[in-house]
Amino acid sequence: MDIFALFRKAYKNLKKRFSRTEKHKTDIYINITRVTSHPDFKPYGKTMSSQVYEDFVKFLVFMVREQVKDIITHQRFKKRWKPLSPAYLRWKVLKGYDTRTWIRTGKLLKAIKAWYNPSRKLWIIGVSPYTVYDDTGLAVLDVARWMEHGTSRMPARPVFGPVFSNIEKNIGDFWNLYEKAVRSGKKKTWRTLKAR
Repeated sequence: MDIFALFRKAYKNLKKRFSRTEKHKTDIYINITRVTSHPDFKPYGKTMSSQVYEDFVKFLVFMVREQVKDIITHQRFKKRWKPLSPAYLRWKVLKGYDTRTWIRTGKLLKAIKAWYNPSRKLWIIGVSPYTVYDDTGLAVLDVARWMEHGTSRMPARPVFGPVFSNIEKNIGDFWNLYEKAVRSGKKKTWRTLKAR
């Protein structure tokens, strides 16, 4: 199975998860599958070793995690998202909270992590399921679900779905970025990712 097929399969699963109702407990994550056998992904017609493939997957994980955080921090999808309601925006200002979409205290942004699941043999970029807001006791993952999918009272303001779609459409560009990063001689930041 080539890397494009893997991404298409993961994207279909992701779309299924994203189309479920708010009552259904689903994770907010991007699944980047690690293939243990020799991969069929052949950039420029060359076969890639498993070691290079695994390093490329780690690079993708790192890039995607940073891309998700960047989109939220710099509000890159602001034109795509429906604005916050005036009442909620006033409440955020009154309480001294951040007025950006997806951010109130910054806890959700900090909870976006990358980890490796050895039993499923895959890397995941998502919201840590163990983080809660100190002031409300709400699980940060629940708030991320509501933001991504919307609720009966709030429109969806997706980040994870569009980012994954971007990976699928531009995998060749990510490969070119990886090659450039490897050849640059600069610190390979993605190699510091650890399975937890």
